[in-house]
Amino acid sequence: MMPKVSGFDVLDIIRSTPETANIKIIMLTALSQEADRERADALGVDDYLIKSQVVIADVVDKIKHHLGLV
Repeated sequence: MMPKVSGFDVLDIIRSTPETANIKIIMLTALSQEADRERADALGVDDYLIKSQVVIADVVDKIKHHLGLV
């Protein structure tokens, strides 16, 4: 867990700031509850990966996908 502010708080700040509102955001998190995924979706996350369910190759594939490299 992040100290002081949560990833959700950071996501909200990024999406609420005009200069960063449109950047791609992939959350890599330990939070695996459906409510957590729904909260991230509501805040505008582009992808949501659960640490215990992915390997580094999955992360690389998602990044390439969102960058339009595949």
